[in-house]
Amino acid sequence: ATTTTVVGTAAGTALFAARIVATRVAGSPAALAVVFLVIFVFLVFIGLFFAMAALVAWMQKVAQKYLALKELQVLTGEYIVKDLSEL
Repeated sequence: ATTTTVVGTAAGTALFAARIVATRVAGSPAALAVVFLVIFVFLVFIGLFFAMAALVAWMQKVAQKYLALKELQVLTGEYIVKDLSEL
């Protein structure tokens, strides 16, 4: 059987490595389970990293809105408002 591998891309390299690992641990279910566990833990860490990045971006956006509102409150406090209904 011939297999084609896309080398040069991250996905191609990962696929190539997965094929090598799968052929070497195919006879050992425990080793295969360890490989899948390692891959799972790696993907969990990547997910946590992106979740933290999204949280930081959201917090920055909220902080910017809060500071903009505080600045508007300061600016409106500097002006003297005259009640025009008394005229």
